[in-house]
Amino acid sequence: MLAVAAAVLAVVVAVGAGTTGAGVSLSMCAITGTVTRTWDPRVAGGLAAMAALALVLASTLAARNVLYQSVTPFPGLGIQLATAHGLHLPNGKQVVFSVQRRFIPLDDIETVVVHEGITRWSVRYYLGIVRTRGRPVVVAYDTVKPRLDVLVHVYHAVREALWDEYDDGRC
Repeated sequence: MLAVAAAVLAVVVAVGAGTTGAGVSLSMCAITGTVTRTWDPRVAGGLAAMAALALVLASTLAARNVLYQSVTPFPGLGIQLATAHGLHLPNGKQVVFSVQRRFIPLDDIETVVVHEGITRWSVRYYLGIVRTRGRPVVVAYDTVKPRLDVLVHVYHAVREALWDEYDDGRC
């Protein structure tokens, strides 16, 4: 019995004073033989700081990720452009962090056009809102780059809502 107690005491001295390398201290009770783990507060604080840094980094990267852009015509009032920033989750859901909205009054809109822009090796179509004052053209969908057939559909819907054009069912 005395040999067992000496062996337990030797384990307590060897294990109880050291750490596992992950900031966890182990100690063993000489009487019951139970092992107790305690966190080193310096390591726990460092882990919390790293988790906070990872959260800030993820939210910063997500703030740059455009989830969707929208064009909403308000008859008799104008057009609202919206861009939502956030995160795409693996399960298919989206987490929106911020939405930037810009309203252009109807008095400030000269016309709405679908135009083409030529880059090095491609042609990109865009929906432009030609203004009477300020910036001459505001580009809608400047990040998501929809196809031409989608832009034509939006173009007809905006012109119909703002100026009662294209009421022949093509929209």
